[in-house]
Amino acid sequence: EGEHASLKDSYKKTIANHEETSQKLEKRVITIEDRLEKIEAFMNALPIWKENLTSRLDMMKEDIKMRHKSLSDKQKAADEEFDHHRQVTQGRLDSLTQLAHVASESRQHQQ
Repeated sequence: EGEHASLKDSYKKTIANHEETSQKLEKRVITIEDRLEKIEAFMNALPIWKENLTSRLDMMKEDIKMRHKSLSDKQKAADEEFDHHRQVTQGRLDSLTQLAHVASESRQHQQ
């Protein structure tokens, strides 16, 4: 009977160790499953993030193009206005120069 009790105790210890090991493994499996779910959720979200980022970049690109065009148009209008004023001023200066020349010749003839 002593041997039988010893085997019984050994069996109980083996079962207890097996249960403890099983519980530890189960906890590890649950932890790994949780991590895998998080990784999977992250991976599933990547295309959406990429799409959002791409659309934002596209909107920024269009905004920059529109701003550039607006600034280019304003610069072109300012250049045209400057050129117009330059031509008008040059015309006035030419007229004044011609008038001064005529006045100078008229004075010389009068003397």
